[in-house]
Amino acid sequence: MDKKNYIDIINKKIEQLYPEFVKIRRYLHENPELSTKEFNTQKYLLHLLDKYDVQIDSNIKGTGICATLKGKLPGKTIAFRGDMDALNIKEETDLPFKSNNDEVMHACGHDSHMTFLIGSLMILSEFRNHLKGNIKFIFQPAEESIGGAKEMIEDGALNNPKVDLIIGSHIWPEINTGTIGLKKGPIMSSPDIFDIKIIGKGGHAGKPDKVVDPILLAGEIITSIENKILRPSDPFEPIVITSCSINGGNSYNVVPDICTIKGTVRTFSEDSRVYVEEKMKNLIDSVVNLSGGKSEFKYIKRFPPTINDSNAIDFIKGSASEIIGNSNVLNIKYPSMSSEDFSYFLNEVPGAYIFIGTRCENKNLIYDLHNPKFTIDEEALKIGIKVFVKSALDYLQ
Repeated sequence: MDKKNYIDIINKKIEQLYPEFVKIRRYLHENPELSTKEFNTQKYLLHLLDKYDVQIDSNIKGTGICATLKGKLPGKTIAFRGDMDALNIKEETDLPFKSNNDEVMHACGHDSHMTFLIGSLMILSEFRNHLKGNIKFIFQPAEESIGGAKEMIEDGALNNPKVDLIIGSHIWPEINTGTIGLKKGPIMSSPDIFDIKIIGKGGHAGKPDKVVDPILLAGEIITSIENKILRPSDPFEPIVITSCSINGGNSYNVVPDICTIKGTVRTFSEDSRVYVEEKMKNLIDSVVNLSGGKSEFKYIKRFPPTINDSNAIDFIKGSASEIIGNSNVLNIKYPSMSSEDFSYFLNEVPGAYIFIGTRCENKNLIYDLHNPKFTIDEEALKIGIKVFVKSALDYLQ
């Protein structure tokens, strides 16, 4: 199949089907569901998939879906992943299709991610007689909470057929509509969390010599993180430690027995995760023990950092440049301190996580992810689907 011909066909098909893509995305946006509760979302997607000759993997438990489009000839398998869950946010847009579920909103663009997959399937199904291999569409629940990618992998999402390359994407309001963003190596951080419990000795606020003040110790720990952990770390290995909650006492004149600190740690390597956990434990012990108090420290590792395969990025760059133009394929200079459980897939299979631009100041589409006013430029649906379809066809030629 001549490459120029199928680029023309892709572009024509996308323009023809664009109203359908918009309809699907708007339905999903209007009917968001929280992590592990994506029951109606799953039902709707299965209804759409039923129109196409795809293999649905029955091993996937919960609300996830794996659908495989098999080519006419044997070959490799490329997979695309889209997450399904929404956030516990009350929508503040004036969209005619705003969320029907109070306090639940697709404020992270997952409605778009699912549409990328369905839209790509709609077009790729027409090319199946030219495909040497398979295309797997992975609809994944619970990205925003427990990390549903891990459970899907355990259920065999990357097998039957075995996936050789996987691509994921995120709608990205930091770059303009019409562009995509690529980066080799780390692109998103690990989102570890910590709990610190400081046990002091409460008493009268006017008698500081008679107490072990856990609030004072908490303040010392928080301020010491900068010069005892962050400053001595490798400046070429970014680390963010943020204390997001401190709780202790409820009176003007009583020193409490206990104060707690909760927060997050963002890193891009396993070595950095180990370094931070060890240094935090030593810092807490030294501060609290010296004052006669006690402490309990929990460091909870969540998703690994998201690290792109360099060869996969080179492949997508070449493929995308031919269909959206080289000038619209951007190199992302710095990784994001956001996190993504797509990292679990990349730990198993070569692949890449890419950004799909949706910023358009002329349309006032300027709000960031997780903002109650966030929405996408629906023209971005065309770009995501173009890149997915072109990449699949190139990979299986």
